[in-house]
Amino acid sequence: MGSCFRPRTFLHRLSQCKGTVPLHCSGFALVEMLVALSLVALSMTLICGSFRNHNNIHQRMLTLLTTQAKSSQVWLTMKKDLGQLAPLSDYPFQGTAFEMSFPVKKKAASENNPLNQLFLVRYAFKSGRLVRSETKLINPKPRDKTVRAFTGAFQKAQFHYAYIDDEEIRFEDAWSRQPRANLPKTIRLQLDHSAEWLFYLPQGVWGRYDAAAHT
Repeated sequence: MGSCFRPRTFLHRLSQCKGTVPLHCSGFALVEMLVALSLVALSMTLICGSFRNHNNIHQRMLTLLTTQAKSSQVWLTMKKDLGQLAPLSDYPFQGTAFEMSFPVKKKAASENNPLNQLFLVRYAFKSGRLVRSETKLINPKPRDKTVRAFTGAFQKAQFHYAYIDDEEIRFEDAWSRQPRANLPKTIRLQLDHSAEWLFYLPQGVWGRYDAAAHT
């Protein structure tokens, strides 16, 4: 009667295949499974690497922003102090690589005597801390001295002073005291190998470089 469906024959074949898996239905081969696992591992590696790089960039950005914030705070304070600098022969400007001091005149409305407005400002870098101190020059009292450590630790804070050497400007680690009343024309401050600030003093002079004195 042609190719009609025979339930008996179908059930007979099904009973013969019971407990066995035909070759054409055997699922993934071993090689296919290894390739799939390799692709999954590669994808996970790429994703983890992307997250790691993103985290490293984020950490570097935070470090850079923190350094800029710390150095900006120092720059603003020093700019204000140097703007109030008062050249005095009895209290000359003194500068080394890690310390700098100079007199300033602060405009205080409560003080009628100009001498009471004179202060000695000192910047010093020691043990990873940049500290600013301020002491009253005339008749100082214990309460007339203030000390402030800038927020955060610095790996480096170094001062340099401008000298002229055959019409070439060079920065040295110390400022000569002769003549005593002279101020440096330019001061350079380096912080943490990434921030550098230049402070220009119109009333200052260029130091005269002496090779013998700097050897």
